[in-house]
Amino acid sequence: MAWGPDRNSAISTLDSALAEFRLEGVDTNIPLLRDVLVSPEFVGGGYHTGTLPAILERRLLAKDAESNVNRNGTNPAHKSGSGAPAPELDPRALAAAIGAAAVYAAQEQNPAGASAGDRGSRWRTQGRRELFRSRLGSGSW
Repeated sequence: MAWGPDRNSAISTLDSALAEFRLEGVDTNIPLLRDVLVSPEFVGGGYHTGTLPAILERRLLAKDAESNVNRNGTNPAHKSGSGAPAPELDPRALAAAIGAAAVYAAQEQNPAGASAGDRGSRWRTQGRRELFRSRLGSGSW
């Protein structure tokens, strides 16, 4: 949190404080916070619940483009091997792929919706069935 006589001064004060902050040995979200402070959405005051995902996506794309720079200095994101421009990334397709990967990973770690505690435990499953049946019979639920 920062204070200033106006919004721009407060943002500048906060950015300076974040730039000077040092913490060794652990990762922090300070680079992300600084990116938020300079994002067009935040600077313009038009931020909303979709702002942070948009900033994170831009950071991911920038990091990906940076890591794809070849030794000779060319960036394969700009040109394909034939010299033709590479196709544009569709943000919706990228978001769908990320979502599908997350769902797939969750299903692999947690098959058939079982929680980590009851996976493979027939005793617990049977106990739950008996508890459910007893409630059905008494009408107490």
